[in-house]
Amino acid sequence: MEKLEQTYEEKRLKALHGYAILDTLSEEEYDRFTELAALICDTPISLVCLIDENRQWFKSKVGLDIDETPRDLAFCRYAILGSTTLEVEDTTKDERFKDNLLVTGDPNIRFYAGHPLMDPQGYALGTLCVIDRKPKILTDNQKRGLELLAKKVIALIVERRKIEELKNFEKLFQLSDDLICVAGIDGFFNKVNPSFQKVLGWEQDILLHTSFFDLCHPNDLAQVKSEIQKLISGSAGVNFNQRVKTKSGKFKSLQWVATLEAETGNIYAIARDITEESTKEQKLKISEEKLRAFFENSQGLMCTHDIGGKFLSVNNAGAEILGYTLDEILKLSLFDITPPERHTYLKTYLNKIVENGSASGQMQTIHKDGSLKVWFFNNVLESTIQNEQYIIGNAIDITIRHLLEKDLEHTKALLEQTNKVARVGGWEFDIEKQKILWTDVTKEIHGVAPDFEPNLSTGVSFYKEGESRDRITEVLNTAFSKGTPWDEQLQIIDVDGKELWVRAIGNAEFIDGKCHRLFGTFQDINDYKIAELGLKASIEKQGELNIALLKQIDLVKSKDQTIEKIQEFKFLADSIPNIIWTANALGEQD
Repeated sequence: MEKLEQTYEEKRLKALHGYAILDTLSEEEYDRFTELAALICDTPISLVCLIDENRQWFKSKVGLDIDETPRDLAFCRYAILGSTTLEVEDTTKDERFKDNLLVTGDPNIRFYAGHPLMDPQGYALGTLCVIDRKPKILTDNQKRGLELLAKKVIALIVERRKIEELKNFEKLFQLSDDLICVAGIDGFFNKVNPSFQKVLGWEQDILLHTSFFDLCHPNDLAQVKSEIQKLISGSAGVNFNQRVKTKSGKFKSLQWVATLEAETGNIYAIARDITEESTKEQKLKISEEKLRAFFENSQGLMCTHDIGGKFLSVNNAGAEILGYTLDEILKLSLFDITPPERHTYLKTYLNKIVENGSASGQMQTIHKDGSLKVWFFNNVLESTIQNEQYIIGNAIDITIRHLLEKDLEHTKALLEQTNKVARVGGWEFDIEKQKILWTDVTKEIHGVAPDFEPNLSTGVSFYKEGESRDRITEVLNTAFSKGTPWDEQLQIIDVDGKELWVRAIGNAEFIDGKCHRLFGTFQDINDYKIAELGLKASIEKQGELNIALLKQIDLVKSKDQTIEKIQEFKFLADSIPNIIWTANALGEQD
């Protein structure tokens, strides 16, 4: 059933179209929410927007006369990218919207706040948004109010589809060739489909006022009561054959499958006319016993379903993995446990297995708690002794592996966003395929042509021989073996021979202990690095000048001390009398 992986947007669009709400008439329930949103947020405009391939269409609107706008003008196309409220306080100051025709012209949007309408499968179908013609900031309470209203709107959309599905089930009830009924444990019918009259001849009014036991063949009555008692005692379901009286007085053999809804006491039953096949009953029982034994020994999901997808039987392990009891799951079909957006693939599978006799691949189901389960299945087509076709299904749960693959897709999407940052490129190395992907900016930094296809060897060879090339080789080896990320400033030589400083950032992705890919960013920091190195050189030069200056200062200080000594001697000389005398031997002055 699984085809090539789709992008999130393709899945989101399938989910949106699956609700069959686009281009429907205005509905009062939605209008109440838009009006309330405008009142809470004190804005003149409020919208319930749904985003399809080419437009945003307004399911409900307050303060705006148009029904839709082109998608490329839609503010909501940004809001559906996240899960929280997108608020734009002043559109004229926002690079995304300042040149938008809805900002520069009518209706002159200045403020926008939108909360995504997220369905149970996690797809943002659109938004509940409020708009003003002047800048504005919502209070926390207003934001919370908008969020709560958005949840009410999506609940309304989901409920609308459920109602439509119930209508479809009612159509199936009316059109089915099988006898389908709801009965009480007292033996009276509560509801029967038209096939009862087609097969048995009794009008519906007669059937609803006649005990089921009164129509039963006397020899089968004890068995029928026994089967009903099994249901009352807690049996998940019963399957039995019984002869029923027709309007003509003859008896027809019916094969019943019945289950009891304990909460209401209703018995839900489906019967097939097997009058012509009753002689083969024993062979059918033997076949069912073998199949049941096979089911009981299986630890994965084992089931049988008819060519329309309705479950005929499910093993305990499979029911538990899906979160259901046997009673619950036997009331369902593959369509009930398959995401609505994948129903097209389910129909393709049912057609393929009838045509080819077997089918295998991946399928997605919904656990009872709403979580997604992913399976690998291998199913075959079989036939009963009455030559009725049914499918034996065998599937194993591969949900964890699928989630890892989704994480890888998300990482790749984040990587691609780096192309929008000026002079910052992205790169990725798929180790298994030995293939390197460079974004346009990365190729531009290297100076190569847009169609250039790098490999690991050529990528490393761009790094300047010596310290830069040695370093990138070292960090790559470490990342391969240990998953260590890196952030390095290195030199490359582009295709024209020009030396450039670049910042190389890399991360390793490991799955089950093995490095599956390397990815990161590649930034041109040449101007910044040259300025940094120039500043560093200037600082070093200034330091040398400062040292020389200090030496000169010390020299001057030394000279100043000598001058001070000379001045001291001069002062002393000036203080000595001009007459110099000496003493004779008698002590007299000469």
